[in-house]
Amino acid sequence: MGKLEGRITVVTGGASGIGAATVKRFAEEGAFVYVADVQDEKGEEIVAGLGEGQGAYVHLDVTDSAAWQEFAARIASEKGKVDVLFNNAGSVTTPPSRTRRTRCTSSASPSPSTACTTACATCTTSCRPPATRR
Repeated sequence: MGKLEGRITVVTGGASGIGAATVKRFAEEGAFVYVADVQDEKGEEIVAGLGEGQGAYVHLDVTDSAAWQEFAARIASEKGKVDVLFNNAGSVTTPPSRTRRTRCTSSASPSPSTACTTACATCTTSCRPPATRR
């Protein structure tokens, strides 16, 4: 009998990397695993490798609160509860403070002297803030 025998688990970001390894380990320990991710094909492959009745894939964007509510309702109707949540998914957002205007210093830029943001896709080097007047 595994350490997670009969437990209902959720692994966000479970379609690849650390999440996928966690899904496999939880299943080996006897858990039913909901694999929640936005990588549908990879998530389905992970679940297919678990064995019959050991898991289910759910498309879930962890930044969408309505999607979380739908997911919670699904779990409640199918399993009644969650015993373990491994919240592994990452999301990337750029806070407003990180999008200040800068001067591009990249020689690869088509116009290195023009303003760009620190998240400039053209730049491969770091940008510096424009000089301030005193």
